[in-house]
Amino acid sequence: MPTYVRHLQYLDISDCDHISDKCLKWIASSCTELTSLNLRFCPRITNGGLYDLSLGSQSFTSLKLSHCNLITDASIIFFSDSIKDLREIYLRRCRKLTDNTAKYIIKVSPRLKVLDMTACPYVTKPNILPIAPSTLKLVLDKSMAERGVKSPAERGAFVPVEIPIHKRFTSGPRDIMAGKKQAKGEDGDASKGSASPSSKKKKKSSNAMMIE
Repeated sequence: MPTYVRHLQYLDISDCDHISDKCLKWIASSCTELTSLNLRFCPRITNGGLYDLSLGSQSFTSLKLSHCNLITDASIIFFSDSIKDLREIYLRRCRKLTDNTAKYIIKVSPRLKVLDMTACPYVTKPNILPIAPSTLKLVLDKSMAERGVKSPAERGAFVPVEIPIHKRFTSGPRDIMAGKKQAKGEDGDASKGSASPSSKKKKKSSNAMMIE
């Protein structure tokens, strides 16, 4: 193994579909002095790979695991000794992570400066803000009020109202649109009094045959 691999401190293998858990196992045993690792957009990374990585002798100051959609809370809790000196960690759009991950990182990493968990639906600000130190830059999803988004009623916009169709369209028969049934007998009396066009055609054709 080349000596520069062992002394490597920064490794960026982001945006690679071929990076798997086997690669992380090799990094754990080979890059012993690694402090910064970027695994953004590596969708094949799982809890097993991060567990193997946590068994190495690395002491991370920067971890970027954004868009690794398969990892859960257990994958971060594996890291204990290796993230004591952590300064920044990016977990954006890791949708399976919860408040437990954020609380664990804040507890274990006292030197943490940046914690990015944007687009993590199970991470809530009210549960994290009380325990976050003032020196920590906590990046979470903003609420509608913080983004300045108002409801249609608050903006004074028109609110859609459901109106029965028979009250809007006047060109058709209103009774039928309203679901009302016509009185019985009207159709029957009308059918008795007048012959249908098809019956008239049949009579004309039979008369024509008789004349020939």
